[in-house]
Amino acid sequence: MKILVTTLLLTLLGSAASAQTDCDPLRTPVATLLDLYSRKDMKALAGLLDGEQLLVLGSDISEVADTRAKVDALLADDFALWQAASFGAPAFMNCRVQGGLATAAFDAPFSMKRPDGQAMTVTVRFLTVWRRAGGGWRLTQSMNSTPTVGASARELLQGAAAR
Repeated sequence: MKILVTTLLLTLLGSAASAQTDCDPLRTPVATLLDLYSRKDMKALAGLLDGEQLLVLGSDISEVADTRAKVDALLADDFALWQAASFGAPAFMNCRVQGGLATAAFDAPFSMKRPDGQAMTVTVRFLTVWRRAGGGWRLTQSMNSTPTVGASARELLQGAAAR
């Protein structure tokens, strides 16, 4: 039994280590995506997008962009919300790479200065899908949200039970 448990633990630890290594091919495309977005560089962002298939889901239910024109409109709306911005390093990054497709899930702090001068930082959670094309990785799907603090399902259920 001890041998079975030891073997399972070593297998799980080995799998976790390889998942981190799998992020190496995506670190540069992810960093480029965050940098171009924070610089409002729509032209360079367009070069990072998959020209064949594209889906971007924003944090609002209405933000569904499945064409280049809709992505441009979504970005223009985003860019109107702030004057200057930057992303910090991802707090964690978990990736899967298999053949010509790869995923990267990560949280990144986003600091912005709004048009009224107010500065704020929020954490943005991303799930991105990349397709290998033209000698590099192209973003084919992206979903982001702003995670809550103190409003997990468990915390909401505990609050309801206490009432």
